[in-house]
Amino acid sequence: MNRGSCGGFRLLVAKNDEAKTLLPIWVYTHDEFPAQPPLRDIGERLKFVAAPEENPQ
Repeated sequence: MNRGSCGGFRLLVAKNDEAKTLLPIWVYTHDEFPAQPPLRDIGERLKFVAAPEENPQ
């Protein structure tokens, strides 16, 4: 994986205030997504995070 323009990676997380946890859902570089992954794709990953028992690994 090529690094982004700053030489690092970006991490997108889901935050659960009640449980006081962060769950990584996407690691990407600026080369892959100049701004961020498409909202549609982020939404699909969040659905998976919201109901993990319904999503086989």
